[in-house]
Amino acid sequence: MSRSRSRSVTTSASAVDTQNLNLQDIEGVAVAGVRGPVSIELSDQGAIKAGRDIALAGMNTFRDNIELTGDVLRTGRRQTETVLEFGADVLRTGRRQTEGVLDIGRDIAFAGIGAFEENVQLTRDILQAGRRQSETAAGLAGSVLARESTNVDPRLENITKFALIGAAVVVAVLIFKG
Repeated sequence: MSRSRSRSVTTSASAVDTQNLNLQDIEGVAVAGVRGPVSIELSDQGAIKAGRDIALAGMNTFRDNIELTGDVLRTGRRQTETVLEFGADVLRTGRRQTEGVLDIGRDIAFAGIGAFEENVQLTRDILQAGRRQSETAAGLAGSVLARESTNVDPRLENITKFALIGAAVVVAVLIFKG
């Protein structure tokens, strides 16, 4: 089953051609509808051309700005790369200098240790030589005392005893320190 419906609508339109004496550079047509919207068209060819020129200039400026932005970004990247290369060079130089200073410090420390060990050995040698000389002197003093004890003045005997005690103390100190 189908159903149809017909309807007719009548519209009328009129066109009015007007001329404005005050605005002589504007030309156009005004159309008014009886029912519905009213549409008015005006055209100014000079304004349209000026608008087109402004739009083109804006697009050209936009294109120039994009190119300039690209140039700025490329320049920024190059400068950043230059700064990073410089920083890497500084770090490499600092590392080499630090290694050089550490090498010098190590050499000085080893030289100081070597000199200290040599001084310790030299001190031991001196103490051993002093101990041997003290022992020799004590032995000689003992043999002299033994030979001279029969005719010795008691004052001289006391001096000899004190000398032997002093030599024994020196020997003991050298032995305990060595």
